[in-house]
Amino acid sequence: MIPRIVWICAITASTVLAQQQSFTLNIGNEASLSIRGKVAPGSLAGYSVTFRSPVPYPFPSGQPKLTLRQETGLEIPLETNMAGLLSGQFYVPNSVQHGPATVTLQVDDYVATGTVDIVPTAPALYVDLLAETLDAQVIRGTPEPPKFREPIHPGDTFTVWGTGLGNASAAEVRARIGTRTLDVLYAGAVPHLRGVDQYNLRVPPGATLPDTCFTGVELTVRGTAVPSGTLPTSTTGDPCRHPLNLTSDQLATLDRDEPIPVASFVLSNYTARLYDPVTFDPLELIERQETAGVDVRNQWSRRDRLHDP
Repeated sequence: MIPRIVWICAITASTVLAQQQSFTLNIGNEASLSIRGKVAPGSLAGYSVTFRSPVPYPFPSGQPKLTLRQETGLEIPLETNMAGLLSGQFYVPNSVQHGPATVTLQVDDYVATGTVDIVPTAPALYVDLLAETLDAQVIRGTPEPPKFREPIHPGDTFTVWGTGLGNASAAEVRARIGTRTLDVLYAGAVPHLRGVDQYNLRVPPGATLPDTCFTGVELTVRGTAVPSGTLPTSTTGDPCRHPLNLTSDQLATLDRDEPIPVASFVLSNYTARLYDPVTFDPLELIERQETAGVDVRNQWSRRDRLHDP
């Protein structure tokens, strides 16, 4: 009876070990997928899981737990937000020391680990990944997102958000929109949003801006470029110029987050052919020619983008 107990224990131990080695943790800045392997204290970090074996089934349903272990051996429980087995985000405490660390994710018996460098600053800005446009607000009486029909003009002040600024100050931040240098009025934490950074930027009055709907915004912190995106700009009070040469009414439709049709075609003829369900051989005798009209429309939304040539 004793050997049987030992054998069962050995199976259980090997199963848990296999589960612990079944996937790894990828960690980086929560705002940008391009900032991998390093995070700053006081910032939001994101993680994703890479499986080295088939996805576990049944899928673990337990509450995810994350801990950070520093080189000193100190382990710190991490506060999570929308955390799951496949991906999630967590807050990096201000008390974390700079240097390499290990983050461990545990869901039931499944354990994943990943390494990360805790650095003084590792910033990125929040963008719409599909359109590469920045999450922003223009300060004009009531703050609102910049629009294609009401783009950013000279003299405007606008705000963008990110995470990972760390201990860098506004004096160490440089910003440009197109080729025009911006005034950095504020760069720091958002008091009521832990881990989120805010940048208040101003276009100098009388500046010349590109009349385009996708003008690049460049941000550097301590001389290092920050992953960023685009915003609509115009030197005059006119709407920005869209790569598709859209009309003012079409731009207004996009500003309302409604799609516009940009192309259509009609399929007037097609050939129907049936196949044998067993051998998949074509059944020549019942091939027929029919005619039908099909109207297919491709729609363009505010989240879509064409790069200027």
